[in-house]
Amino acid sequence: YGATVVLDYHHETGDIGFMNFYSSSTTNATDRSEKAQVKSSNEQLLYNIQSEENKLNIISNLLSIKQTIPFFQVNIKLSHSYAESQNPQDITFKFLQQTAGLSESLVKLSPKAITSYITHDDTKAYLYNITNSSAYSDERAYTASLDFLSDITFSNLLSAKIKFGGMYQYRKRSYDYNQSDGSTIYDGGSFIIDAFRNEYPWLVTNSNGLSLENFVYDGYSYGNFLKGDYKLAYPLNPDLMLQLLPIAQSKSTTASGGAYRVNKLANTVNDYSGNEKKSAAYLMTTLNIGQQVTVIPGVRYQNLTTTYTAMREEVIPGGYQGGFATVTQSHGYWLPMVHLRYEPLSWLQFHFAYTNTLNYPDYSSITPRYYVGTSFISYNNYRLKPATSENYDLVMSIYMNEIGLFTLDGFTKRIKDLIFYSHGYISDLSTYPELPQNRNQVYDFTTYINSPYIVNLRGIEADWQTHFWYLPEPFSGIVFSINYTHIFSEANYPKSIKTVYYSEDGTNDITVINDTLYTTRLLNQPNDILNFAFGYDYKGFSARISMLYQDNIFKKPDFWLQNRINSDKYVRWDLSVKQAMVWNPGIL
Repeated sequence: YGATVVLDYHHETGDIGFMNFYSSSTTNATDRSEKAQVKSSNEQLLYNIQSEENKLNIISNLLSIKQTIPFFQVNIKLSHSYAESQNPQDITFKFLQQTAGLSESLVKLSPKAITSYITHDDTKAYLYNITNSSAYSDERAYTASLDFLSDITFSNLLSAKIKFGGMYQYRKRSYDYNQSDGSTIYDGGSFIIDAFRNEYPWLVTNSNGLSLENFVYDGYSYGNFLKGDYKLAYPLNPDLMLQLLPIAQSKSTTASGGAYRVNKLANTVNDYSGNEKKSAAYLMTTLNIGQQVTVIPGVRYQNLTTTYTAMREEVIPGGYQGGFATVTQSHGYWLPMVHLRYEPLSWLQFHFAYTNTLNYPDYSSITPRYYVGTSFISYNNYRLKPATSENYDLVMSIYMNEIGLFTLDGFTKRIKDLIFYSHGYISDLSTYPELPQNRNQVYDFTTYINSPYIVNLRGIEADWQTHFWYLPEPFSGIVFSINYTHIFSEANYPKSIKTVYYSEDGTNDITVINDTLYTTRLLNQPNDILNFAFGYDYKGFSARISMLYQDNIFKKPDFWLQNRINSDKYVRWDLSVKQAMVWNPGIL
């Protein structure tokens, strides 16, 4: 559901606009999945079914004021936005089949070949885990901006536009997650199964527990999933799962040990709250020197201060320990820029641009959360700095009636402090003083880091837009545009290698960690992007067919070539048709 109310008021010296937007949506989803664990000694085949519900509400308000005062045009904007997302109850049932034709001897086969060995049997598969979770997040932002614009004429050969202003934004976020889970085959899980059968005596069991047979559903088809190369055996029924969950919840205090119980660790380790304060001020001017040269210098200062609170926890014998921590970080940057346009001929223009841009880390990666397990550490890096990029563009444009607009652009970016996910090994935790120290062990360490290496990205872009107005009818209505970009990139990624040297008696084993790097493409960059559109206009009729092509987007870096992931080509076609209709009620 959505609603929009827009109010506009125009007067002699300015405009006032007030925009209000509201949206509410509920999304229900059912996930069915199957996982073959080839290297499992028990030849395990896992079946999952998950039911999710998400409720999303969004409110946005914007007040804009344009006012002319002596010497300046003033623009004022005040905005408010609020968004909340709620998953009141996400339920997952997991089933296990231990004799499924799998073995570690299949590990060298292709995934498609492995599927031919899988033997599905819903009579042998049984329920082994129940998970129920809820999540709530909200975000509210207040923004104010003020801009001043003035035109100044010095002479017939020199004129200028001066623009300056600033903005301030306050944003507040919070996230709360709760989870209950448990096994139906351990820790008194039989209490849960007995309760299910007491309520529904017709439920089928096998030697291990509640059979998968009860959940097989013939009212849904997977279709020709992945062109039929990979067969999913059983469409599972989410309705029965929804009926059984309240029974498990009612017995959670009865089951010994806690076959189904509140997961205290999960309920706190992912929670966070905090705020962000962004402020900025800028000054720029446009200088027109004669009819051929335009210079646009400018500078902007921008600062972001973040304050977040999150949980820090560590596994200890018999449980875990920890508490909430609050961290404040501030990052301020000067961002100069300059544009230079030169038009030697009426149909030819050269444009040089130097700009600086920022890419802030995702807030979920800078909350001061960490979790220290027995052999691993999951660490949010609140010290992350924004990635900065120096951008250079050199553009040549040709525009003539017969040619249309043809543009050729060469660009390069010099990126510092690139942010990316890091997985390695670490024994010396002194770099992270808030973590437990002097543990004398090697941890599997995951976090986000700023790359210590500079990334260079280069590319070339060509664009042509034209209208064949000079052709005879009916071809004079043809319009055409095409854009092609090729990107060259190279980035260095850290690599941590763990080597264990074993002594003969097993008492003096030594673990050595070597930090190195490898070089490959920049993450999330395609090699090629192609857009074109072909259309026809005639009086009030307009039609367009367009295509977007992207190929070879680098999705995952890895030291081992076989573990790197590149996307396949992506092609999208769009067709739009428009006809202007004229209706004059005075004729009737």
